[in-house]
Amino acid sequence: MRTFDLPATPIAAAILTTSRDSQDVSLFNHSMRSYWHARSYAESAGLLDQAPEILIFAATLLHELGASALAPGRERFEIEGADIAAETLLGLGVSEGDTEQVWDAIALHTSGGLAERRGALPRVVRAGIVADFGRAEEPQRELQDAVHAEWPRLNLETVLVDHIIERVNDSAAAPRFGMAGVVIHEREVHGITGMEIAARDLGW
Repeated sequence: MRTFDLPATPIAAAILTTSRDSQDVSLFNHSMRSYWHARSYAESAGLLDQAPEILIFAATLLHELGASALAPGRERFEIEGADIAAETLLGLGVSEGDTEQVWDAIALHTSGGLAERRGALPRVVRAGIVADFGRAEEPQRELQDAVHAEWPRLNLETVLVDHIIERVNDSAAAPRFGMAGVVIHEREVHGITGMEIAARDLGW
């Protein structure tokens, strides 16, 4: 059985605790799986020198905090999550430069085509998150199966959509073509989102 060794620093431990204690277990598990997919992508693409492991860990572990009870729901959940993560990291003594990179990675994680143009960290983090929403091809299938065994999916798509919708307290938090606006529209019109249908079709 594969073992997963996490970054072993006080900052990493604090990030892990914040992620685990601040959100639903299915979102925490998704964040953990996303980290390992992002870490694998960075390694295979030769990007670990530009996207350090601890920053990948921070961005993936904290990227869904905008869908948690910590978020006020007045702006896009991606932005609120990035703000919460930045406040957390600065409080842990992470430099402003590194914190800004993490902010970009989280704020852009649902913005395909934009994240990939904002530097190595946003590119790597988005790749890891996206990898958790589709069936991997070999040889990545082995990693995908292993992380699901370690951190089960637990109806992620429905839980995530529910949390995003619950957090919306202002129209600015759900722009029409942003992720929140899309899932709200799909739930209202169809009763189910494309994300949930895709997960069902994949057997998740």
